[in-house]
Amino acid sequence: MYCPGCGSEIKIGEKFCMHCGNPIDEKRKIVAQKPTHVSSISQQRSSRIESANEVARMIEYFSPMQPQYDEYDQCSEIIDNCTRKLKIAPVVIGIILCACGYLPIIAVLSVFGISGIARFGLEEHLVFCLPALLGTLVIVLRIIEVINRKKKLNQSIERQILLAKELTDYYNNYGELCLVGAEFSNPRILELIGNTLRQGRADTIKEAINVLLDDAHKTRMELQAELTAQSARQAASGATAAAVFSAARVFL
Repeated sequence: MYCPGCGSEIKIGEKFCMHCGNPIDEKRKIVAQKPTHVSSISQQRSSRIESANEVARMIEYFSPMQPQYDEYDQCSEIIDNCTRKLKIAPVVIGIILCACGYLPIIAVLSVFGISGIARFGLEEHLVFCLPALLGTLVIVLRIIEVINRKKKLNQSIERQILLAKELTDYYNNYGELCLVGAEFSNPRILELIGNTLRQGRADTIKEAINVLLDDAHKTRMELQAELTAQSARQAASGATAAAVFSAARVFL
């Protein structure tokens, strides 16, 4: 079934056209004939041109805010880096070094007292103190890194909140209803939407966004598949090497 007003396809049971709002008379079953191929192509081209022009207007409007968009993305990257878990290996190494340095000294003090420490020469003191000092230094540096990371995280979050408010206010002042959500208002994203329309991969802005999201999903899946395949190749190579050297031990 097709709408008698605009020629759009109508699902069975619908009482109004979802495109033009024209009421559908189910009793009389009056519907328009299916549009010809030529007129359909003309409508698609017209819709594509109109959408591309609207995207161009949005790019012109949002381009002055490009530095703010870039800074917002940088803040997001910093926040992601700062929220990642710190590796505990350096702290463990520092604790081990401290143990190697301080435990013998504590043991000597507990048994012989200060006089026992006084019996050690310079070389013995260095043997005990150097690992302890290195371990302490590693732990102190790690603590400083954690403090700086938290400070940087808080600064980035505060700055991102201010940028989000500024960009939201600018987005709301577009003048007319913006055809893309705020998350797609970055001029760089709008340029990708415009390219998708100009390439004929979509006829409307919504379709272009869906195409880009689909492309991004396929890229992630391909990357994941490549990483999985690479891990499998490395595992197979390692297993083969292990088997070879295991068999070689039989003849040694």
